[in-house]
Amino acid sequence: MAHSVPPPKAKSSGSSRYERITPPRDLRKLVSYREMRRGEVTPVEQADQQLLELGKEFDGWLEEVLGRVQTCFKALSAAQGSAECYQQFHAAIHEMRGNGAILGSAAASDIAAPVARLLERCPEIQDYVSVIGLALATMEIAIHGKLGADDPRVVEVVGGLERILARALRS
Repeated sequence: MAHSVPPPKAKSSGSSRYERITPPRDLRKLVSYREMRRGEVTPVEQADQQLLELGKEFDGWLEEVLGRVQTCFKALSAAQGSAECYQQFHAAIHEMRGNGAILGSAAASDIAAPVARLLERCPEIQDYVSVIGLALATMEIAIHGKLGADDPRVVEVVGGLERILARALRS
């Protein structure tokens, strides 16, 4: 049976009023700075590269969801969509609503929120085709143009959608 070496203990120093703890410096042994001196990639640069790669996946995700939303909406607005197509549209809108801000487009998330509420409360999409079409066109502009949630166009569309939703719920 192999014996394990216990980790080094932290040193403490201080007076009776407080105690200062100095952790062991073992982490320095794990990182080699020779690579940095040779001009190789540092751990921080490597992490930055990985984050950039992940960012590209997020952009692809936004494009993919936007494509699903647009495809289903075209079928539904032409009255050719089935119940399954409506469910896919509803799910994609909810996906954009919940994840858009996390993945780089808070504006798309803000636009999708009232559309999702409209679909939940007023499932007859034919009554709101033009309004939803405007929302989706603005969502596309927001994603491709990297618009922020505070952009006046986004604010105006979201406000209009909220007013339409309020009117639809009153009737």
